[in-house]
Amino acid sequence: MVLTLCFIGTAITINLTFNDEEVLLLDAHTLQSNLHKKEQIVYNFLNDTALFEALKTLDTDVKHTEYMLNYLVNKHEIYPFVYINNELVIWGTDKFVPKTDAGIRNGVDIIKADNGWYESIKKNVGNFSALFLIPIKSDFQKNNEYLQNTFSKDLIETNNLEIAEYADQLIYNIRSVTGEYLLSVKLRDGHHDTFFSKLELAMWMLAGFSVILLFNIICIWLAKQGWVWSSVLFLACCLVGVRYLDLHYGLLASHFYTGIFDPRNFASSFLFPHLGGFLLNIIAFTWFTGYLYTFRYRLKIPTIGYSKTGSFAIIFLFGLLIYFVSHAISEVFSGLVTNSDINFDVTNILSLSAYSWIGIVALCLSIMSLLLLIDLLVELAHTLIPDSRRLLFIGAAIVFCSAGIYVYFGALSLVDFPITFVLLSILIGLRAWYFKRKGQFDLAIFISTLLLLAAITAIKHGEFQQYKKEEEQKIAISKLEAVDDANALSLFHDLEKEIVKDPVLIDYFKQPKGENQELLNEHLKRTYLSGYLSRYEFVANEYDTNWFPIGASSTSKREAYREKVISGAIKVSENFYRGNSRFGNFEYFAQLPVEEDGNPLGTLLIELQNRSFSQLAAYPDILADSRIDQQQTELITRYAYAFYRDGNLVSQYGDYVYPLSGETYPTEQRKYIALGDEGGFEHMMYRPNSRTLIVLSQRQQNSWMQLAALSFIFLVFLLFAMLAFISRWLVLTLNSNDFSLRNLKWSFLILTNKVLYSTRIQTFIVVAVIFTLIVVGVITFFSISSQFKKQQENGVLKYVVDIAGRYESRILKESNTNRGISTDEQFNIIAESIASDLNLYGTDGQLIYSTQPRIYDLQLTSRYINPQAWLHIARYQRSEFLQHEHIGGLNFIAAYAPIRNDEYQPVAFLSLPHYSYQKEFDQNVGLLLNTLVNIYALIILVLGLFAVFVANKITAPLALVQRSLAKTSIGKQNEPIFWKRHDEIGSLIKEYNLMIAALEQSANTIMRSERESAWREMAKQVAHEIKNPLTPLKLGIQQLERSWKEKDPRFDERFARFSESFIEQIDSLSLIASEFSEFAKMPDTQLKEVDVLDIINKAAEVFSNNVGVKIQILNHCGDDTIKIQGDRDQLLRSFNNLMKNSIEATITKRRCHIDVIIAYDMDGYVLIALQDNGHGISPEAREKLFQPNFTTKSSGTGLGLAFVKQAVEGMGGSIQYETYVGKGTTFFLRIPSVKARRKQQNVI
Repeated sequence: MVLTLCFIGTAITINLTFNDEEVLLLDAHTLQSNLHKKEQIVYNFLNDTALFEALKTLDTDVKHTEYMLNYLVNKHEIYPFVYINNELVIWGTDKFVPKTDAGIRNGVDIIKADNGWYESIKKNVGNFSALFLIPIKSDFQKNNEYLQNTFSKDLIETNNLEIAEYADQLIYNIRSVTGEYLLSVKLRDGHHDTFFSKLELAMWMLAGFSVILLFNIICIWLAKQGWVWSSVLFLACCLVGVRYLDLHYGLLASHFYTGIFDPRNFASSFLFPHLGGFLLNIIAFTWFTGYLYTFRYRLKIPTIGYSKTGSFAIIFLFGLLIYFVSHAISEVFSGLVTNSDINFDVTNILSLSAYSWIGIVALCLSIMSLLLLIDLLVELAHTLIPDSRRLLFIGAAIVFCSAGIYVYFGALSLVDFPITFVLLSILIGLRAWYFKRKGQFDLAIFISTLLLLAAITAIKHGEFQQYKKEEEQKIAISKLEAVDDANALSLFHDLEKEIVKDPVLIDYFKQPKGENQELLNEHLKRTYLSGYLSRYEFVANEYDTNWFPIGASSTSKREAYREKVISGAIKVSENFYRGNSRFGNFEYFAQLPVEEDGNPLGTLLIELQNRSFSQLAAYPDILADSRIDQQQTELITRYAYAFYRDGNLVSQYGDYVYPLSGETYPTEQRKYIALGDEGGFEHMMYRPNSRTLIVLSQRQQNSWMQLAALSFIFLVFLLFAMLAFISRWLVLTLNSNDFSLRNLKWSFLILTNKVLYSTRIQTFIVVAVIFTLIVVGVITFFSISSQFKKQQENGVLKYVVDIAGRYESRILKESNTNRGISTDEQFNIIAESIASDLNLYGTDGQLIYSTQPRIYDLQLTSRYINPQAWLHIARYQRSEFLQHEHIGGLNFIAAYAPIRNDEYQPVAFLSLPHYSYQKEFDQNVGLLLNTLVNIYALIILVLGLFAVFVANKITAPLALVQRSLAKTSIGKQNEPIFWKRHDEIGSLIKEYNLMIAALEQSANTIMRSERESAWREMAKQVAHEIKNPLTPLKLGIQQLERSWKEKDPRFDERFARFSESFIEQIDSLSLIASEFSEFAKMPDTQLKEVDVLDIINKAAEVFSNNVGVKIQILNHCGDDTIKIQGDRDQLLRSFNNLMKNSIEATITKRRCHIDVIIAYDMDGYVLIALQDNGHGISPEAREKLFQPNFTTKSSGTGLGLAFVKQAVEGMGGSIQYETYVGKGTTFFLRIPSVKARRKQQNVI
């Protein structure tokens, strides 16, 4: 409770202390502090006279230029620039390059560029200027996965800040290291991700854990008091209550709107509003099943359950419970897979996100809970029906009856019967069989259990993924059926505003030339129809203010467009219309007025026509628009599909060849129909009306991929099981009272020594091969990855050199090196022929032409060549160069090559940026990694089964020897072992056979010697005990004889007194004879079901009436009757002996206190502790305490404790003691209960 309050108090303190103002202060101070560090580097550079003077030689000193770029740019991300007479000489980045330093003041300033914010530090001396730019924040015109407007990560990691506006209230002014004002920042709207928010979340989670732990401690106390079911109900209510409070009030989600609590990632119902709630629910369920499993020995079934009808009904309910729990787990994870955007395709490991792994961990916890529940119910079933064969018969009957009912009422055939039900039944049977031989870890059972669980999970995972794919098929069909292209419409609004402002277009209208029209249209297509709109076929026609066509523009297009508008074309934006296109095609056209400063120049008519089954043109991912669902856009490219009109094939796309006629397809309309699989594809059809049919197909998952999924899931379950075993061992070890590192080591040794020899062999084989596979796999993975990267880079480098050579042969031989549109025409021919992105730079490092001009029009990067490439190509005169570059978050490689004239002088520089490099590399590496993991998982699976087989073969002879040794008995005929082979096992068996022959001979000799020794000892003891009463008898008779001879007058009186004494001595002799006779001829223990608590009470009643004796019985079992298998008479006599000894041990004390404590131990045995406050047992007497004829009293035979030990061991129990001289003695009796006895019989 105190710990819980501490966590809650800490969380509340953090929440109250670190408000928005404090978060702004901390993050802004971090930003400013890191900015000052960079500024100090620049000032150190400028204040160093030698370094500053060296800047003046950068245009000639190549080595120093390279050093400066490596030190400032690569190491500290500070961009240097050198200007002479305000003209750029050296630039340190291609992200943003000021062509002149005019307008940039000396000292510190802020520059707001088109792609971000930069701090400038400038120093000029005469006509020489040195400018340093420190990137502060990105500010791209468009955003997507790679283009995020965030602060530089080397300034601040969090994304809580943004640039403040003038009217913002809560701001922080960022100043330079010299005190100049730079800019103001504010907090973003919404929740903020800080260290303290994470700490607060951790405190709340720990507080919740502490509360549950407190409830768990209370439940354990209730269970130990005997109220086990009450504790289970109380814990269930507590867990449900805690989860309900969080779900109802949204305690975590409303305060910590992070990814795990974001419903956009996953949300299915009130119980599962987000992934965090999903995980917490699974943890709560696991905790509850773990608690049930811990107290499985104390769970009691009502008496009616032990009848034949009752036991059958309860076992049926057990089976029903397992089915419903497994079905509930299946439905829960079905919702997780199908109702979320989280990827759970386990055949592609690299595509799994952090949220995917959270779901996998939750799956492992659920499977563990199901397995614990199965083991718990199996154990309870064995207590109801100890006969394993009868239990197996009842279980099989229930399974077959359930299957029959399922098939009958579900109208299913046996072929359609769920295989998971069969596998679950086999799993239950396997766990029931394992329960019979419980006690030793069995690797075969372990692997078989994991394999069955993995198979069930893999089958259900395949069903979930199939359902999700069918839903995606429906979405793809709906996109094919759609009248409008929603993604294109969202882009038209920007397109119609930007295209009319294009300077090339305006120049063309001002000075139209027919030969330039094709290049203009190509320019418009590459600049404005890149990205998603590249799927459209683009046609442009230009007209002057009088609607006369310019160049080769069509004279009839205007009238055609006008007719379309009149005939029903739909206006979809300010200037765009949707034409009367056929089903399966999109057609749009627009009439765009071209103006300059309000003066009309003419009209641009553009037409866009799309065929839905056409492929997307290749374009960099960095140009993807954030307004477009890229995942849904690419969805359609994964399928083959066909359109039918009036039963005839109109068009088709993809690898599958469709029939020419659609008459064979079902005729239902407005219904998605799955057609099954054919030709390696899974098909789905949809009829939007009676005339039209769409058929969509996707490749069927092959058996290898299904096996790969099974292997991966098995490997995950294996690793989780190992972690669970290790965690359990650590928790049990740490909870021990005598914990120390030395004891930890001994605990581990004891644990390993308990493992069977066969299991050690199996484990050694598996571990050795796994280690080898891991080493080989790691080497293979990195080696192939490195080779692929090198191959990819060499391919791009070879490609750019080849293109440069071709460009030289086509263009430079004509001495046509001037920048102009005619050069672009020739460059287009080469670019289209190679289908790759190219950039052409002039000798001044500025861009001449690009196949992706949109990147530069949006100012994602500058039009200058990368400075490192410029240094190596222009200054070092290298013939080729390759380096890794990035724009925003997109990493790619770019290869460079010079274009030389006939005099071998560079006249331009060619760049081939491979924008898809990272994606291709990740895909190939992912494929390699998936292949390795899936193959290795399969190998480990097969190897585990093989190791079990091999180990069993190796240890089979040892098991034979072990069974023979177990049967070896002294005094009986021991059978020798026959072994045909003359190997190591044969030598061992030979020695065994010689041993039992020698043992039999030695046993006869020892038994004869021991028998004689025992009779001698017994004769001595009997003679000693008899001699004691005979001496007073002899003296008495002699006195009577003398008195009779002397005619003593008191003879009669003496005769009467001596007669009474003689009778007492004779009774003593009779008692001694009886005790020796009873010990020597003690009958075999007759085991019956008796109440040991009643026997103890009866024994206590005999001695409780003695003066000064107090006997207290403490029952910690929580039962009114404690049933054991024992002999009632022997138990009563044993407790009489123990209590009598305790009373005699306290004879010199004023009072005798005897405490009898009864409880169950972890194995279900009854533990009885009898404690007294006597004088204890001396060290000399302890070794002989249970030996016959040993006693510490002046009178007695010494057979009492020997009888107790023999009686208890005859019942399958044991007796031990603890004694402290002067304080007392405690005897511990451990006797198997009825339940424990049944378990032993089942194991046997």
